[in-house]
Amino acid sequence: MAVAVLLAVSLAVLVVVEQLEQADKFAYSANTQRILTYLRLNGPILLLNFGSLCTLAGFTRTDVLELRIGNLIGNTCGMTYFLFNRLMPPFTWASVFGMTNAYNIYRILEERSDRVVLSREEQLLYEEHFLHHGVTPRQFKIIYEKSAVRKVPKGEIIIRANAPLDYVYLVVGGKTEASILGRHLTYASSLPGNCVRQKGGDR
Repeated sequence: MAVAVLLAVSLAVLVVVEQLEQADKFAYSANTQRILTYLRLNGPILLLNFGSLCTLAGFTRTDVLELRIGNLIGNTCGMTYFLFNRLMPPFTWASVFGMTNAYNIYRILEERSDRVVLSREEQLLYEEHFLHHGVTPRQFKIIYEKSAVRKVPKGEIIIRANAPLDYVYLVVGGKTEASILGRHLTYASSLPGNCVRQKGGDR
């Protein structure tokens, strides 16, 4: 699909440029004729520069989706330029980069889609700990499905300082305490409202 779209755009622009080359056969005003002549002579290079600007703009964005889109537009413009000038090796490489960007755009859009069903418990957990950190529902679902619930008896030590960790722990109920060099530090908790009801800091 992505290959077909990229090729269709490139061929469409190529056809337009070729039509401009036949502009002398038609009766246009002087100004229109000058514009058509300019586009006929400089259209491909203008398109290539526009693609370069889009690629540069993409690299200035912090959102990876915007970066990919900018690169895809740049790839498409490059493909058109190379195809117009019959430069097949660069055209092939631009096509490969374009297809790669198109595929990754599709993956990002799928990952960011909201078509994920969360249970009430999952929804509460997501809103309390993940939503405000930019984690999407689909990303949260992947994390949740790889996790396991562990009930810890009161007073049991979960982790020790400087000990190697095999897992990342998230407290989703109750309260924990940490002690470093004899000082009791902040808790970790979950459930909506716990962060407000419980006091942090040394105690």
